[in-house]
Amino acid sequence: MIKINNFYIYPIVLNKISKKDLIKFISILKHEMIHTKIFRLFKVK
Repeated sequence: MIKINNFYIYPIVLNKISKKDLIKFISILKHEMIHTKIFRLFKVK
């Protein structure tokens, strides 16, 4: 289990998600982080 702030990501669940959906989810997550300025808590390279 990976914890990102209050988000818990289970590897088993991620394995069931297709890459297309995963990319979409990540892009939405990045957008939300930028929008709420949470990205400062992450070291994004």
